[in-house]
Amino acid sequence: MSVWSRPDAARPLAGQTALITGAGRGIGQAIAIRFAAAGAAVACCARTAREVETTLELVRRAGGEGIAEPADVRDPGAMERLACAAVRRFGRLDVAVLSAGVSPAHAPVERIPPEVWRDSLEINLTGVYLGLRAVVPHLRAAGGGKVLVLGSGAWRRAPAGLGAVAAAKAGVSALVRVAARELRADNIAVNELQPGPTATATHGVTPSDPAHTLAERRVVLEEGLEDDPTIAGEWFKSPREVAEFALLLMILPNYGPSGQIFSLNSAV
Repeated sequence: MSVWSRPDAARPLAGQTALITGAGRGIGQAIAIRFAAAGAAVACCARTAREVETTLELVRRAGGEGIAEPADVRDPGAMERLACAAVRRFGRLDVAVLSAGVSPAHAPVERIPPEVWRDSLEINLTGVYLGLRAVVPHLRAAGGGKVLVLGSGAWRRAPAGLGAVAAAKAGVSALVRVAARELRADNIAVNELQPGPTATATHGVTPSDPAHTLAERRVVLEEGLEDDPTIAGEWFKSPREVAEFALLLMILPNYGPSGQIFSLNSAV
């Protein structure tokens, strides 16, 4: 049966289990909610227990079921426990979205504190490696699946002041391509999504901001009035818009595109 002719088009992920890191807020939270509405059982993790419990409540309000675990993506044991908990609770693992990340304050390379550099590499890059390491055996056991990694176009544009993020995200793109090549024979697709500027705390927006404030911020960015040249003139989107695109990638067949970068940036 074609992926485009599923019997339940409104719930294309019905019967599947998705593991999502960085699900406590922002894009990761929006993806967890959208996947739940699409029928998936969702295993969420974030470093803050209160945030991930809030996400689980939103998953349930969307009509889905899930589990929530406070977990640090830098901890190999925590990631393995989360993957095992998902399989134990729901019987299988079909999808993983590795969205946990940090974006340190801008600083020239020689002024980046060593601890900030280490955090960027450990969360943005090592966290993806540990996520892959934890989920791949379960995806293989299910006969295949998909991994979507949230990346960034920062390493391509190489903007001044973002050395720590650019270095880590360049590594992410390389790791995605290697993993995709290694896992193709296992019917596991591994792709990267670069969301571009999104209405999250990274860009000074919180869920409590009123709609008119978000609209004004969108105009400033899209009309190129932003002082930051790395995002001026970009499409400023909501986390829900990113989640909708992530869902589109999830309903493609496992033997479909792999090792690809899908970008929602207005310009590369």
